[in-house]
Amino acid sequence: MSPALQVDGLKGLVSLQTLDMSYNQVTKLEEIYGLRKYVPKLTTLNLSGNGLCEDKSYRPTVLRKMTRLVWLDGRKISASEAAMYGGDNGGALTLAMILEHGSTGHRFGVAGA
Repeated sequence: MSPALQVDGLKGLVSLQTLDMSYNQVTKLEEIYGLRKYVPKLTTLNLSGNGLCEDKSYRPTVLRKMTRLVWLDGRKISASEAAMYGGDNGGALTLAMILEHGSTGHRFGVAGA
């Protein structure tokens, strides 16, 4: 499906909170980029069963674009995912991530940390 076809059908649904687009032949991440603009209150998104889910950067990319999501593909977004990909930190290491996972040395394989 073309990106325009996927996203244009959502215009005017600004209060939509749950969207199930599973098994819908969505193959490229670019096809979902407009979701944030058209459905800004979206908290639950299901894209499972689509080709784009096989992309290594799928989940991080969706979480960066859709910062209000609580559920993605039937899986609750963890605190560490929200801290890493959501908000304004742009993937930077945050205090919340360090507190959740212990020392930065342990998480990132640094000896003696």
